[in-house]
Amino acid sequence: MTARALYIVLAGVLLVLAAVALYTYRSVDRELTDSAIARRTSIASLAAATLSGQFDRAIDLGISLATRVQFRELVAAGKWIEAAAILRGVPADFRYVDRLFLTDVQGTLMADVPELPGVRGRNFAFREWYAGVSKDWAPYVSSVYKRTADPQRNVVAVALPVRDPGGRAVAILVIQADLEAFFEWTRAVDLGPGGVVYVVDRRRQIAIHPQLPPQGPIRDLSGNRMIERLARGEAGVETGPGPIDAEPAVSAFVPAKHGWGVVAQQPAAAAFAARDRQLRGIAIGFAVILALCVALAFLGMHLILRRRQGEEDRRIKAELEQRVEERTRQLEAARRELADLYDNAPCGYHSVDANGVFVRINDTWLSWLGYTREEVIGKMRHSDIMTPESAARFRSECFPLFKRQGWLKEVEFEYVRKDGTTFPASLSATTMHDAAGKYLMSRSTVSDVTERKRIENEMKALNAQLTAANKELESFSYSVSHDLRAPLRAVDGYALMLEEDCAGTLDGEGKRLLGVVRAESRRMGQLIDDLLEFSRSGRQHMEPMPVDMTALAREAAADSAHDYPSTAVQLGELPAAHGDRTMLKQVWANLIGNAFKYSSKNPSPRIEIEGRANGADNEYWVRDNGVGFDPRYADKLFGVFRRLHGDLEFPGTGVGLAIVQRVVARHGGRVWGEGRPNHGARFGFALPKRN
Repeated sequence: MTARALYIVLAGVLLVLAAVALYTYRSVDRELTDSAIARRTSIASLAAATLSGQFDRAIDLGISLATRVQFRELVAAGKWIEAAAILRGVPADFRYVDRLFLTDVQGTLMADVPELPGVRGRNFAFREWYAGVSKDWAPYVSSVYKRTADPQRNVVAVALPVRDPGGRAVAILVIQADLEAFFEWTRAVDLGPGGVVYVVDRRRQIAIHPQLPPQGPIRDLSGNRMIERLARGEAGVETGPGPIDAEPAVSAFVPAKHGWGVVAQQPAAAAFAARDRQLRGIAIGFAVILALCVALAFLGMHLILRRRQGEEDRRIKAELEQRVEERTRQLEAARRELADLYDNAPCGYHSVDANGVFVRINDTWLSWLGYTREEVIGKMRHSDIMTPESAARFRSECFPLFKRQGWLKEVEFEYVRKDGTTFPASLSATTMHDAAGKYLMSRSTVSDVTERKRIENEMKALNAQLTAANKELESFSYSVSHDLRAPLRAVDGYALMLEEDCAGTLDGEGKRLLGVVRAESRRMGQLIDDLLEFSRSGRQHMEPMPVDMTALAREAAADSAHDYPSTAVQLGELPAAHGDRTMLKQVWANLIGNAFKYSSKNPSPRIEIEGRANGADNEYWVRDNGVGFDPRYADKLFGVFRRLHGDLEFPGTGVGLAIVQRVVARHGGRVWGEGRPNHGARFGFALPKRN
């Protein structure tokens, strides 16, 4: 028989055996489980019927007492004590009756047997039994509760209406049942080892449980899935943790009358002990059979496998040889690729030992230097290819620091080619260590920075030219502005003299023209002052210091507020800044002054000064509800003499925002403006948190 045929036969036998074993095991399991559950369900049903009968007898007792003619007449006549005397012998005749009492229809206790101090005249309308009996004036069985009278005990109340001869309810008779006596029959129910029968009332509370003291705290099982099903009037069986000890248990539950229910519970191990014993026997039998089958299969397979092992070994050997050959080719290709990446990288790579001698170097680095690999590896130190100054710095400072801290980053040296020419390069490196932490070699990269140096030098030269041009322009602006003052004062003075000396000979038009000359002279003077201020803002020496921006903005607002007393100013808490206090105050003065000016025509002018920290910057802004501006021209507002409103509408020279832009730029910040026509504007600036 071939191995394939033997596999099929053995698999078929094992499948049949497994199917028979599984079917038998599951059938026996199902039958024994159903038998164990049915027994506990029967006990629970019997206990529920007993409980219902117990309630019926208690209600019958109450009806027989409440319908006695003499008793009803005494109650109807309001002779409560005499009526209660008729009930005096009931507790002796019925052992489960703990106490009886009479209340009026409003729930006030009028008489009790036996009489207890401190309860007569108290109203018990808050009790569940009162709500239940007064709803339809029919007998009602309450849930378990702790009675008010001393000694306080857990009781169940059966409440019945007492009616007069006309059928009208005139009183309530309440029978309080002692839990131990009323549920004494539950202790006689035998469920087997560990089994208990307990009773649950309509409020999902345990009324009696063999493992709980009858007069202890009342245990509420609300939320337990089995108890919730029982409260809905369902009957069934649950297997799971018990509600008291949380141990695995089989619980059969059956509802009784008046919303109560009974649970018959037994530990799962005890409930299914007989079933488990029989199932273990069946499992052992099938295990023995399976072991014999496996042993036979093992013997048969052993003979076949020994014959096949040689063929499999030869096949595996050939496959391994093929895989090794393929992997060798792949590794060689990867090695060539890595070597190409190393040797032809756009930067120089090398490694040096603890003495600084080259142990590795790539082709790119060799081509820059003009050496061959044989001339460098093991023969030259890194400092040998540097200028004397760079070599001295490398040996005394950089290489010892590198071995100590384990890295260098973008350190520039002057290198010497084989032909004697030099070029600048930037070195970055990290160290390699052995398992003991001892230095082995470096991993170094070198970048030729000749072009970068050339560009940097050109930029330095251009910056120097630009700085000189700016200084020359500022000096020129200052000189021109200063030199214009003298002729401008002369024009204004001569116009004043003409106006004073010839006032009688000038007509109205002449006087108007002289007024225009003087007004334009003053305007020109203001323009010159602003131009000088603008020039000074670019030349003024800065004295950086910590600046309280809240106090600075408050000072600037107070200076501008004198001319606009009706404007409301709201100043928030501003983040502190670092800069020149005088120059920053000029920024606040210009922004706040503009806000006052351009909101002055609003019936309710308002200015808001706010700020916040935003990443690496602190931002500040001034918002007004003035005339606003067209946002298309926002970028032009910070230029010199750039204005969007005429002098007749809002006086000014157009230099204030230019000064703001220049001062903020000197602090390394930025400015912006936002607005809409007739919807106000917001001008702001941002400064680095540390200049």
